[in-house]
Amino acid sequence: MPSGSVSLEVGYEATSVELSEWVSIRLDKSDYPQDKIWIELVRGDKAWSSGRILIDAKGDVVEALLAEGKSNVFSVLAYNEQGSQLSCFPDEFVIIQGTKIGSATLPYNIGIATWDDHKEKKVFSVLQGLEKNKPLPGVGVRNGLKTTNVLRPGIESDTLRIPVYQAEEDSEGRSVSIYEYVADVVITGKDITMQIQAGSNVDITLKADNSEMMAMEVFFPLQDITISKILDTSKKQSLADAESFISEEIRNAENRLFEMEKFGFEVSSLQKDLEIVKSENRNSSEKKAVLQHLKEVLRKLEHLEYSTEWERLEKELKDEYERLKRANEKLGNDKSSQTVNQLYSQMNQVIQSKNVDLGREVLEQMHSLFIHLTMLFQCMAVIQDLNERFDYIQWIDKVKARQLINRAIQIINNRPTVELLQPVTIDVIEMLPQAERGNTGGLLGR
Repeated sequence: MPSGSVSLEVGYEATSVELSEWVSIRLDKSDYPQDKIWIELVRGDKAWSSGRILIDAKGDVVEALLAEGKSNVFSVLAYNEQGSQLSCFPDEFVIIQGTKIGSATLPYNIGIATWDDHKEKKVFSVLQGLEKNKPLPGVGVRNGLKTTNVLRPGIESDTLRIPVYQAEEDSEGRSVSIYEYVADVVITGKDITMQIQAGSNVDITLKADNSEMMAMEVFFPLQDITISKILDTSKKQSLADAESFISEEIRNAENRLFEMEKFGFEVSSLQKDLEIVKSENRNSSEKKAVLQHLKEVLRKLEHLEYSTEWERLEKELKDEYERLKRANEKLGNDKSSQTVNQLYSQMNQVIQSKNVDLGREVLEQMHSLFIHLTMLFQCMAVIQDLNERFDYIQWIDKVKARQLINRAIQIINNRPTVELLQPVTIDVIEMLPQAERGNTGGLLGR
């Protein structure tokens, strides 16, 4: 609970077949030393309000009117004796009307954010078992995930962060920025007893009860370690971090609009909308309203990207094929020429079927062959770039990095081959801090 908030105990039925439900509210005086405050409940559609009700440590009950057949979100507002509004926790709760008591169902999908290499952004991945309309309590699972960095025992700064979101139907693979953030599950080095390498397998299990309180189990199969975490579903984190989130999403949206513009799509209207959000963010202290406006823009951008996905993929396929064909003409042989011709046939078949998944596979094969043909030049370019930026990089081992780059330069100056240069280039890259390794294009994995 944020410092300075009024702590309340709120009791209610999460589901109801009635058109009203009794809600109990009690003041926790251990966190708020005053004798009394006034509480007001406001239904999300603003069609009903309890008015201000005086409560104390003994508490009171309020009859809350429910909108039929809907998920009723109630805001909890707190006021002091002078009528000034106070921060309180919890500041909202939900009662679903129209569901039999004891058999509540999820009004939305629950999932996590995962990174999509093709779309180059975090996307929503629903947890199997916690889809919309599934009964509560429920259990959702997602197996076969990978850790992104090393976790060392006892090192609190080593973290694995699993963001949890809720979303409507047809949300799989869409950008998480347009959905409702729930909480982060954070595993640190202090939670483990043995080292977990980057790229290790990890399985997650999320349990949600009738009131949608959640707990996650994170399992590392190789180490046979299971870590359990209770989620803070108060949604206070998203508001506390709203400003940094808004700034980051504005930058991401600008980059995405720039990419859409490069493909020739009309984005001027969205660019104007985004400029308005940027102005609001600079001039308004009401970050919740700015965040809401930003999400409206992001939803429009997401719709544009989704509706033009095939059109953009088709252009990428044709551009990559032309690049591959030119590289093969200069650097290829009979075997690579045969593969290029096969990929050309596959590309035409994919274009006829407009199959996005197959199109991605063909694009990846083209890209892999291009990298294979041009590997020597890729390595040379990486070494040249790192040598020029050497003094500005926070090397893991600066002395060793210098020695490796010098060795690579010697190879380049003496009839270089892929067999000689690639292993040294990989060793140099492994001397980079994790954040810098993306600048190499991710092309040089062993």
